[in-house]
Amino acid sequence: MFGLGFPEIIVILVIILLIFGAGKLPEIMGSIGKGIKDFKQAMKEPEKKDPASLPNNKDKEKRSERIVDKKIFIGVGSNIGNGVKNCMTAIRNISSNGRVNLKSISSFYTTSPVSEIKQDDFINCAVFISWEGTPGELLEFLIATEDSMGRTREIKDGPRIIDLDILLFDDAVLDEPSMTIPHKELHKRRFALIPCLEIDPNLVHPLYKKPLNDFLPDIGDDQVVTKLQGIAFLAESEGE
Repeated sequence: MFGLGFPEIIVILVIILLIFGAGKLPEIMGSIGKGIKDFKQAMKEPEKKDPASLPNNKDKEKRSERIVDKKIFIGVGSNIGNGVKNCMTAIRNISSNGRVNLKSISSFYTTSPVSEIKQDDFINCAVFISWEGTPGELLEFLIATEDSMGRTREIKDGPRIIDLDILLFDDAVLDEPSMTIPHKELHKRRFALIPCLEIDPNLVHPLYKKPLNDFLPDIGDDQVVTKLQGIAFLAESEGE
């Protein structure tokens, strides 16, 4: 009975008879049996959880909606110290962020500065990424990356250890006090156009609705852009 041995059953029956008498025996045994049956059934059934306590899949859906495969291009430049090393360090810092998926990196170029301030030539390249977040959040991240590398901003258009610009954020067109997308000088800067077109020759300017390649003939020859041979992004070493 209920998994008990014969001696134990006899002892239980004797105790019931002594306490309650023979008349109560069927009723008591029925209650005990029902209790054990309910206990066994409860052990078999999985615990029913309140729907309110279950994970909310809507949060995951909202997060996935933000991860869109957009064509985001970042301009990378440096003309203080070892420009190649600085650009590689910046790219590593960008790619190490969990919201960034690094898609492609252009060649490195030596470029003449577009500024009235006399300064050394730049090292420039472009990176193609996807980004989990808004353009504003990306800008904040890039500024923080520049600051972490020692970027100062005392002289406008002056020399800089690192320069990170959002050139394109897919087909977004923004004109806000804090940022302009596409970059307002993109179509005028050979050093920005050529690296982007190296990655994707079919890029179109979202504002002017014109292929980026069509802007190059209108840029003067004073903007000199020369590809560095034998230089590519190195995942581990810093380069020379």
